Amino acid sequence: MDLVGLHRNMDDIVRQYEGLVSADAAERQRTEGSLVSGEVDKVLQIYEDCLAKCPHNYIIGQGVFNGKELPVLAPEEISRVHLLTMEHETAYAYASVTGQLVTELIRKSYCAGFNDFRLTTKTGMPLGSFGYGLAGTEERPIMIEVDGDLRGDALEYAKYVFLKAENIKESGTLFYLTGSSSKHVSIKAKSIGQFCGNDSRNISIEAESIGEICARNAQNAKVKAKSIGNGCGTEARDSSFEAETIGEDCGAGAKSSIFRAKEIGRIFGFKAENTTLVADKIGEMCGLKSKTCTFKSGSLLELLKSMWHIPLMQGNRMYHIPEPGKERRIWAVV
Repeated sequence: MDLVGLHRNMDDIVRQYEGLVSADAAERQRTEGSLVSGEVDKVLQIYEDCLAKCPHNYIIGQGVFNGKELPVLAPEEISRVHLLTMEHETAYAYASVTGQLVTELIRKSYCAGFNDFRLTTKTGMPLGSFGYGLAGTEERPIMIEVDGDLRGDALEYAKYVFLKAENIKESGTLFYLTGSSSKHVSIKAKSIGQFCGNDSRNISIEAESIGEICARNAQNAKVKAKSIGNGCGTEARDSSFEAETIGEDCGAGAKSSIFRAKEIGRIFGFKAENTTLVADKIGEMCGLKSKTCTFKSGSLLELLKSMWHIPLMQGNRMYHIPEPGKERRIWAVV
C-alpha cells in the first residue's frame, strides 16, 4: 500500500494553487470589488431580517438564506460584511446564521471567479455552520484562511476546499462535525475538536491536537498531529494517522491503514485487517481479533507483551526495529 502516493495528488493541488492568483483575476478583484461596495448595505439588511426571524432556541441548521438574492461580493467585501455583523453578537443564533451568510457569500463569489478568502474572528465569536456544502473543483479548490477560531461544525459535506484556521472549537453546539462527509478537503489548525473528518473521503487534517473519534469510517484520510484523541480511525480505510501520542480504542475495524506514534493507548486495532502499527510504546490488549496486520516497535519488550493478545495464527506479523532503517522479524506465519 503506497500511502504517500495515495495522498500525493491532494498535496500537489495545495502546493500548486496556494499563492497563485492570475493577473486577470487580480484585476477583476480590484475593479469589481470597488463596484460592489454599495451592495454591502443590501446584504446586511437581508442578514438582519433573517437573524431576527430565527427562533430563540435556534442553534444549528442550514438554509437560512435559501431564496435570498444575495449579491456577488469580492473577498475583501465579504470580510467587511462579517466584521459589520459583529454588532449582533448578542443574538442567540448569531454564530450559525452569520456562518451561513459568509458561506453563501463565498459560494457566490467563488462562482463569479473570485478565490482566496480571508476572514478574522479574533475579535468576535467563532463562526458556526461554516462552509456547509461548499464545492470547489480539483483544478480550482476554494482557498479559505481564518485569522481566529471557528466552531466545530465547519466544512460539513464540502468538496475541494482548503481551510486554515487558528482553532476549531467545541463550543456553542452539541455537534462537532468538522469535515464530516466531506471529499477532497484539507484542514489545518492549531487544535481541532472531536468527531473531525468522520465519513469523509480524501481528507487531510493537520493540527497540534485533534479530539476524540477522528476520521471514523473515513477513506483515504491523512491525519497528522502531536496528539490524537481516543477512538480515531475506527473503520477507516486506506488512511494514515501520525502523532506523538494516539489515544485508546483507535483503529478498531480499520483496513489497509497505518498508525504511527511514539505512544498508542490500549485496545488498538480491534478486528483490524491489513493495518500497520508503528509505535515505541503500545498499550494493553493491542490487536485483539486482528488479521494480517503488521506491528512494529523499537522496543522488543513492548512487542513481547503484545503477543499475549495478538492472534498470531491469523497472518499477523511482528517486527523489532533496533535502530532506524533496520527491522528484525520476530513473528510471521510463512
